Amino acid sequence: MSLENKDLSMTFNYQSPGNPPKHISVTYDEIHAHAKALAKELEAKGPWKGVVAVSSGGMLPAKIVARNLGIKDIPTCSITRYDGNKEGDLRIIRMPEINDKGRGWLIIDELADKGKTLRLIKKHFPEAHIATLYVKAEGKDVVDTYLSEVDQETWMHYPWEDNEPTYLSPQAILKLV
Repeated sequence: MSLENKDLSMTFNYQSPGNPPKHISVTYDEIHAHAKALAKELEAKGPWKGVVAVSSGGMLPAKIVARNLGIKDIPTCSITRYDGNKEGDLRIIRMPEINDKGRGWLIIDELADKGKTLRLIKKHFPEAHIATLYVKAEGKDVVDTYLSEVDQETWMHYPWEDNEPTYLSPQAILKLV
């Protein structure tokens, strides 16, 4: 289910008529605002026992969602599909121990692209509620709540990725302080 508040997705400008952008850079401020909006939507669907952060992209949104919901329990789920820069099979690094098939738990990630990672998590926790900030068409079926839909061909760039234009190294941050 998409959030009803279109103001945030419009300021983020995911889609443009006729020719959607192929690259979108997201700032920390946008991630924060979008995660707070997601938390507000999820609050009405609770109560929640805890939040599982999908490592690594879902860690910051999960923390913001959890804080806004008053949730202290935030285990992580780590799954990789890359060996260096080469995409391979999904490999579980860490799967948290959660009872009741995940019932009452939120699984938070930043993006459902093709949905492969979240489908694997859903096999382990079929009753959990999966929420993402952003979703693409191929991953939409596995997500219960999302903030905005992004064109399947659009590449998302996040500020924590050191090869992104919005990335600030720890040294650069210290110079700002």
